[in-house]
Amino acid sequence: MNKCLLLFCVLPFAIAASQEKTEPAVDDVPRTIRTDRYLVQGETLAELSASMKAHRPHAHNAFTEWYIDWNYSFDISADKWKLRDFDLRVQVRYTMPQWSPPDGVDPEVVAEWERFLKAVVFHEQGHAEIGLRCASEIREVIGFTTWEGKDRAEVKAKIDAKCQSILKRFKASEVAYDKDTDHGRTQGARLESKSSDK
Repeated sequence: MNKCLLLFCVLPFAIAASQEKTEPAVDDVPRTIRTDRYLVQGETLAELSASMKAHRPHAHNAFTEWYIDWNYSFDISADKWKLRDFDLRVQVRYTMPQWSPPDGVDPEVVAEWERFLKAVVFHEQGHAEIGLRCASEIREVIGFTTWEGKDRAEVKAKIDAKCQSILKRFKASEVAYDKDTDHGRTQGARLESKSSDK
């Protein structure tokens, strides 16, 4: 089993590909999704922002990481190893803030938090989408190519090199995604303080 890791901070993205090329289908990509949550406290937007900054485990208020695990099996003859089956799975882990409004908190603060959290989720799901697209492309490229060599190590090296080249391209697209969205801020992933909320 090979495990490859890509980390991303917060989320559209540009893939260096021909405009005629269709986007990889991701609906049927096997995946496991987990969410870690850290507690946020406060009654005003300023307090919530400060609490997130103090308690978040990463550099941003929300964070997503994804991994792709792949496995293969071979047909073996006297002088040749040939890939028979290739499968993969994407592991997605979100880190998100969680706030339970205290009794009597301003309804406008609650509404702004809910708007903010929805935007954060949208942005982070964009990161996961990049991982799923990456996995879909890997599966397509490996599946429609003949992979063979004199032994297991040779075939494995060829497959892993191709997978790593695809991963590298999608990693670059994640960097572009965060740059284009200012880590989700252009998508609304920022608490908008009211003038009265100092």
